[in-house]
Amino acid sequence: MLDAFWRNTRRTVSDQVLWKGVCLAERRDRHGRITGRRISENVICTAGKNKILLYTAGSLLSTFKYMAVGSSATSVAASDTVLGAQLAISSAITPSNPSATILQFVNTFAAGVATGNHQELGLFDASSAGTIISHLNQSALNIGAADSCAYTYQLS
Repeated sequence: MLDAFWRNTRRTVSDQVLWKGVCLAERRDRHGRITGRRISENVICTAGKNKILLYTAGSLLSTFKYMAVGSSATSVAASDTVLGAQLAISSAITPSNPSATILQFVNTFAAGVATGNHQELGLFDASSAGTIISHLNQSALNIGAADSCAYTYQLS
């Protein structure tokens, strides 16, 4: 189901980590004086980005071990550091790297743990005062005291 989502999702520049490179080339004469200079931007290729993700995946999967759920409907922003109204946080995450371009975090909030309207979700590196790597809003999902809620959170 999530594979179809990724295929059909239109991403904007603000949704992606941007890798950019620059190269300085200097021509020098036999006395070491600069006689020509070029500064050029380069393109970081998709295969290179995938390899960077693959090498960092282990670190990210072992660092971001906490999933929090909240009830705020406030729009998320790249500058967010916490959820708007946290209901619960869990360290029972199962992280994985199902493909070269996807990091996946799976968690189930047991019955009675995260009761309320689930409208936001975040991934953190600590149970309190942690760094947030990702924050999302969703339409309200009302979770009663007898309900559990499972999340599969993917980063690509």
